[in-house]
Amino acid sequence: MEKVLSSRYKVGPDGRKVSSDGFKCSSFTPEDAYVACVAVKRGDGSVQIRDTKDVANTTLTFTAKEWTAFIRGVKNGEFDI
Repeated sequence: MEKVLSSRYKVGPDGRKVSSDGFKCSSFTPEDAYVACVAVKRGDGSVQIRDTKDVANTTLTFTAKEWTAFIRGVKNGEFDI
């Protein structure tokens, strides 16, 4: 059974917060922080991200290749501060 967190988000069977239009938050995001995460949606050869606090739902779109390069950089520690 899916748990509804708000009119925009519910918890899916995999434990991730999912918006009504398919954006997912990390399963590591605390349940009470569903309105304060970066949500990701994979599509036709692209990846979209947005800040769930942005009520305008401003979305950034990246190609799969750009997203893969970013994730590799994250895993490699290139963005550690």
